[in-house]
Amino acid sequence: MVKVELIEYTKDGEKLVALAAKRSLSGEPAQDMTLTEEEVETWILESLRRQHWSPWEFSWYVFEVECSRTCTHQLVRHRIASYAQVPQRCGLSTLKHLLRNVVARVGPDCREDDYMCLALAVDRFEKLLKESKENRVAEDELMEVVEQAFYVPYQVKMDREVYREYTRHFLASLKLYLVLLNKGIRYEDARLVLPQAVKPRVLVAMNARELATSFLPLSMCARAQEEIREVAWRLWHMLVSVHPRLFRYVGPRCLMMENAARERPIALRDLLKEDSSEELTIERCPELVPKKTIKTCVHYAYRATYKLL
Repeated sequence: MVKVELIEYTKDGEKLVALAAKRSLSGEPAQDMTLTEEEVETWILESLRRQHWSPWEFSWYVFEVECSRTCTHQLVRHRIASYAQVPQRCGLSTLKHLLRNVVARVGPDCREDDYMCLALAVDRFEKLLKESKENRVAEDELMEVVEQAFYVPYQVKMDREVYREYTRHFLASLKLYLVLLNKGIRYEDARLVLPQAVKPRVLVAMNARELATSFLPLSMCARAQEEIREVAWRLWHMLVSVHPRLFRYVGPRCLMMENAARERPIALRDLLKEDSSEELTIERCPELVPKKTIKTCVHYAYRATYKLL
């Protein structure tokens, strides 16, 4: 499971977006402009309808994500953003919690810089995991400890034997990593043996335009990779809760393409209703899904993600 937390955001972001949208059509000084709540809604909808996205750059959001390095590599491709992350070349930061729990279960009590002691603890933990194979509850508990530092896809979890092999591979890689450190290999070189499934934390800052036109449309799509899709849907729920007038009409690329063609946009929640009567106008989405199955595709993205949450 990934973790997403909204850390900070522009509190008056909706009003600032509306003000910037009005600014582009009014000669009145910005400091003299007053907007009612209804006008804020009107200007936001007008900017969305006309695809006038520059006003959306006035609202910023800072969120922290914990997911695999495969996932963060997809995330940082979004260039209109800022990122902060502790690199693996600086030490055991992404593995400390896992190693503490491993040591607590199998002993002995190891110092953080006693790499061979930690490697032996991981080896004991791996043997304990093998011995628990006949006890489903105990095995699940031990696997969950490993998942504190490594991401396991949903599809892998559906095959018990593959799930076991995944987990053993993670532990074997971690043990080798610690052995290399004990031999004096630098963090930056030893880290190359760790799987891409290792989960760092990354702090991200994006404005509403980047979120609404790039990150969320691409990542909420059913064709997106499972992990980044989960990040996007989790984040979307948080954004809608703080700025519903901005993000209720934002969603996968098919929805954004549909809303660009309509006089009145469709809210994503309305599209997700099982009894939705909304008729789409676009013939196919950017992924070439035809009109008649677009709703089904969006529902699949929603359901496929929320069985993970």
